[in-house]
Amino acid sequence: MTGIVQTLVDMASEAPERSGQLMDEAGRKQLLSVDALRRRCDKGGRGVAGFGEFRRQVEMRVDWLGKTESQLENRFAEILARAGLPLPVAQFWIVDGDGNHHRLDWAYPQSRTAIELDGYRFHSDPTAFSKDRATQNALNEMGWTTYRYSWPQLDQRPDVVVRQMLDAAPG
Repeated sequence: MTGIVQTLVDMASEAPERSGQLMDEAGRKQLLSVDALRRRCDKGGRGVAGFGEFRRQVEMRVDWLGKTESQLENRFAEILARAGLPLPVAQFWIVDGDGNHHRLDWAYPQSRTAIELDGYRFHSDPTAFSKDRATQNALNEMGWTTYRYSWPQLDQRPDVVVRQMLDAAPG
């Protein structure tokens, strides 16, 4: 039986984007570690079809693999990585002035920038909708800027996301 890492290597030549998505999913489910991917890269792949693409996918994902909670968060990270931008902190916790804890999908704490990725499935019910607004209002009170993105924005206008994150990223 072929292991998950070798399957990703094999897929990289035929379906690189899908290979990257599966790498993200396996990392999110803790079926795969960055160390396992690095070991495979270190082993080399001279003459192995797709190995160069596999290595590129691994290098791009090292900073976020296993830290995200959704495909949407992975897509955001990939857009920033491809643009050469520094990744924000994933799953960043902040406490507001009333002592309430809020988890942000991504944050650049140095510039007080929150990035929230709103998939319809997890953000459309009344409780989540209300909680999202309370979090954003608390962030506003503390002087944070919040960017909110959905699938269509990431897929159709990644250039806008990159431009906005260029302004938000530290340095």
